[in-house]
Amino acid sequence: MRTLLFLAVVLLSAPVLGQQVEKTKDYKVSYPVGWELKPNYLGTETMALSQLEASNDTFRENCNTVSEALPIKTMDASGYHQASLPAMKSQLKKFKSLATQSLTTATGIDAFVMDYRHTYGELDIFVRATFYANAGTGYVVTCSATTDGFNRFEKIFDYVAQSFTFVSKTTKTKKTPKFKQTPKKYELKK
Repeated sequence: MRTLLFLAVVLLSAPVLGQQVEKTKDYKVSYPVGWELKPNYLGTETMALSQLEASNDTFRENCNTVSEALPIKTMDASGYHQASLPAMKSQLKKFKSLATQSLTTATGIDAFVMDYRHTYGELDIFVRATFYANAGTGYVVTCSATTDGFNRFEKIFDYVAQSFTFVSKTTKTKKTPKFKQTPKKYELKK
């Protein structure tokens, strides 16, 4: 698995809901209006970076999308999450899984969501990663903020993850994204 898949990028923000759509041959996902889109940035297919709020900001909240071939073509989103855990644990400093949940997105796609924390330099980072699988390819939408700033961006992050939809012919759903609902609150693992 790609180790860059889970690295948070230290870079901060002014959240604005709206849509900037990234569309590939396999999927599309919407990012907030006003966020800087960087295609093929640091191992991602696209990274969306929030705006700087002040000159002393130490982190730019971000969302990114990555895809990769799955080790088993029939693997589902939960299996993709499980297969990714060893790389996350070895590559992220002070990695700690906080909560996990299987869900069906507003676009009708089965997904697996994991909240986790890790450190990047001196910063404590909170990440919501949403895993998807389709036709032998795994996709993950990763949204990162500082731990103390995550609540401010949670609705935006859920909006981005819920907007993910497949556009390829192997897709099981063709629903149009709806952004009025967000995933249920995640239950903490004990």
